[in-house]
Amino acid sequence: MERKKGSIITLNNGFGQIQIENQLNSIFFHVSEVDGPFSSYKIGQIVEFDLEEGPRGLMAKRVHHVE
Repeated sequence: MERKKGSIITLNNGFGQIQIENQLNSIFFHVSEVDGPFSSYKIGQIVEFDLEEGPRGLMAKRVHHVE
């Protein structure tokens, strides 16, 4: 599976949204899918993730910061 890259556009109560460059729809992620403490993630930060089909559509899995 190909890793995707995007920037965090929202963070709220253990979940957030990632915007992939050149795509209209944002991608949901849950706190359980982040590498490290959720509090270390900030809006505007670039992250890498795997894109998988979830119960409500596409979602980000195995999210981590890009250094």
